[in-house]
Amino acid sequence: EDPVGGPPGTQVVGIEEVSSFFRKGFARSQPCPTRTGPVVTTGGNEAAVPFTLRLEIGGETRELDVIDVMQFDDDGQITSLRAFCNYTARRTG
Repeated sequence: EDPVGGPPGTQVVGIEEVSSFFRKGFARSQPCPTRTGPVVTTGGNEAAVPFTLRLEIGGETRELDVIDVMQFDDDGQITSLRAFCNYTARRTG
């Protein structure tokens, strides 16, 4: 779910749909994430990661603050990812 509460199409399920979502979304934006704080875990199977995402959009650099909250299975594979961000709060980088 990227972003959380986003419009239709931002909540995808399954390896193929997730892969397609990220390929399409980042194909022209040259994403460059920079972690902005520690990875915080629950001591269970969840973690939160704060970062700033730098994107090239229409020839302009934009930055967006994001917190990804992920759940993992027993093998350490991501089973859920929710991106908390506000795309209207993008700023020129």
